[in-house]
Amino acid sequence: MLLSPRYTGPTVVTIEGDPHDVATPLIRQRARLAEIATTFTDDEWSAPSRCAAWSVRDVIAHVAGINPLYVMSAVAGLAGQPTRLMPHFDPAVSPLRMVEDIGSLSSAQVLDLLISSNAELIATAEALDDLGWSTVAESPLGEVPIRLLMSHALWDSWVHERDILIPLGIEPTVVADEVVASLRYVAALTQGFAFGAGMECRGRFGIEATDPDFHCVMAVEDAVTVRIEHPDESMPVLRGPAVDLTEALSTRLPLPGAAPPEWHRVLGGLKHTWDLGNDPTPRLVSR
Repeated sequence: MLLSPRYTGPTVVTIEGDPHDVATPLIRQRARLAEIATTFTDDEWSAPSRCAAWSVRDVIAHVAGINPLYVMSAVAGLAGQPTRLMPHFDPAVSPLRMVEDIGSLSSAQVLDLLISSNAELIATAEALDDLGWSTVAESPLGEVPIRLLMSHALWDSWVHERDILIPLGIEPTVVADEVVASLRYVAALTQGFAFGAGMECRGRFGIEATDPDFHCVMAVEDAVTVRIEHPDESMPVLRGPAVDLTEALSTRLPLPGAAPPEWHRVLGGLKHTWDLGNDPTPRLVSR
């Protein structure tokens, strides 16, 4: 289904925190992914990933191919002329077409594209000051601060790194700030997308995560607000290891068995956007 981003009214997602707090984890993760990709053999490039019907090469091509959109959006936002591309984007179809468009490239060319597009994304992030990180730009959710646009870029690449490495039998690197930034973002994304589908779950929802320790409360009203505070027993609380919760909210793993039913409904908006229905099979994440 086509996205229904929000361009007017209250900002669809707000996440409490420093304006620039995603810079370091974003830059580190992108540099690590490129370094790992330089070590792949021909067999590893062709190996299947966790993304349905995609090889390692396809996933890398997706990450590299989407990078210019982040840069374009940030540059346009900083110029005071945010883009309006997302209403034409279908998360279930558009990424597949993007990968097909660069299907003729060799693995070496895909690697070069990843390295060069990562460098442009990193340079864009490094040039931002606090005002820049707070400037509005277009994301899949609509108009949000560039901090959240870059949060999407981090979360997307963090999950795809795992999509590649886990099937190859390589233990993914886990860094606390990358996990926290990805977890809080994807939790908000579930309901940010739900607004466009008319499937929002209004109320307050908590997360209590471990390894690394993280807690927050997500309030869903006319928009989504994530605050860094301890949830209480008056709300449904999702508990578990932070990596597992991020994977589950990214549709890579089932939600924990003890997850409150409200959290299953929260995840419904994301599954609807990606046309997953009730299929628990891990699928392509960021699209």
